[in-house]
Amino acid sequence: NHWAQVQLGDCYLHGIGVDPSFASAVTWYDRAAAQGHPEAAFKLGVMFENGWGVKKSRSHAMACFKKAYAKGNEEAGMHLRRLCQIGKLRSKKKK
Repeated sequence: NHWAQVQLGDCYLHGIGVDPSFASAVTWYDRAAAQGHPEAAFKLGVMFENGWGVKKSRSHAMACFKKAYAKGNEEAGMHLRRLCQIGKLRSKKKK
């Protein structure tokens, strides 16, 4: 069940009852997100945004945040807007 998968991801992220492992947290968040869990998609986006347990990827983070926001996760919307603003600033600097 996706709720339990998110909880396992949290345990691995914070080292609750297990050795901390970003890679294991990513695995569990990814499984739950694939089942449509918005919080899991958000947390997976944070992992991609920061490069925790995965290669840092703005595009993957944005995709996760979009998925979470579409399912009602408002915090994902804030992250998405911030990443879009950062992208616009970077584009202006390159010109």
